[in-house]
Amino acid sequence: MCRAALLLSLLFLLGPVTGCDRQGVVTPTAELLELGSYGVAMPEPSGLSLAGDGVSLYAVSDATNHVYELGMNGAVLATLDYTGVDLEGVAFDASDNTLMVVEEGSREIVRLSTSGEELSRHAVDVPGTETNSGLEGIAIRDADHTVFVVNEKNPALLFRLNADFTVASEHNLGAGIDYSGICHDASTGLMWVVSDQAKVLFTWDPESGVGDVFDLPVNKPEGVAIGLDGRIYIVSDADDRLYVFEVAN
Repeated sequence: MCRAALLLSLLFLLGPVTGCDRQGVVTPTAELLELGSYGVAMPEPSGLSLAGDGVSLYAVSDATNHVYELGMNGAVLATLDYTGVDLEGVAFDASDNTLMVVEEGSREIVRLSTSGEELSRHAVDVPGTETNSGLEGIAIRDADHTVFVVNEKNPALLFRLNADFTVASEHNLGAGIDYSGICHDASTGLMWVVSDQAKVLFTWDPESGVGDVFDLPVNKPEGVAIGLDGRIYIVSDADDRLYVFEVAN
């Protein structure tokens, strides 16, 4: 295939994005400043969420299938009394002080109390049949209590859900070859999305699409959370570490 035809084919598949390279990844447009990193005493941390008090985090392990509360320095503060199956994402729900976790293979969202009691379970009807390429992250927009989930790949899509957990809309973000984590930043209204295989972090807005794109010097990043101070927290599934960044001026 000639170079021009190949380029046109890639643009058609990726949608309206600019500055593309690295198999569909948008070229980084901004930089992160690493503030520190900490070992985490839990194996294979995946999803990440800021807790309701803003001074701790929740993370899930896809090795133990447990949910953990972490300090902002990665210290394990508590292990919730719940064992899931193929856990990948977690989000704190400020409306009722509960947690939502996603189970990748079954494509289900499970609501938990902060002690780990299962309160409800909801199947999410999204495309794809591969059990290891299903739901990978979850975020809640507190202003209107809207739930968003990302499917890792095949297809890599973001879904906005209705209150009954049916799909309201789907979005091809066009900025990565997979999506491994997501969170909502209430202070800006933006979504922050991690791509594990592409090693990038980017912002996304439903109206304007992909915003800033950052190279992410983290091995197998699989969860993101934004602190009350605007700091960015990322967990490494491969290295069992919590990284702290801020956007470079």
